[in-house]
Amino acid sequence: MNLWPIFLTVFFAELGDKTQLATLLFAADQHTSKLGVFAASAGALVLSSLLAVLVGSQLSAYIPPRALKLAAGVGFSLEANRGEPDGSDPQHQCDVSL
Repeated sequence: MNLWPIFLTVFFAELGDKTQLATLLFAADQHTSKLGVFAASAGALVLSSLLAVLVGSQLSAYIPPRALKLAAGVGFSLEANRGEPDGSDPQHQCDVSL
């Protein structure tokens, strides 16, 4: 089984998400152990991945894998296109005042 597509999909999906930003903020604290931040965030990601694998394997017993992939694709598309009713995306707005 080729695991690279799984690795790359998860890696790029996690770049810049809320989890990574939260980890960045914890690591920015000068009084917090960087190794501790890494260990805690890595442990949380491993545990959440385990939960996803367990739930996914159980769902496939009741829902055909094709339907699960379709639902995931629709969910990703909706998330990617989520924005304000006027079409703007609040995450991509920047107000820099000097």
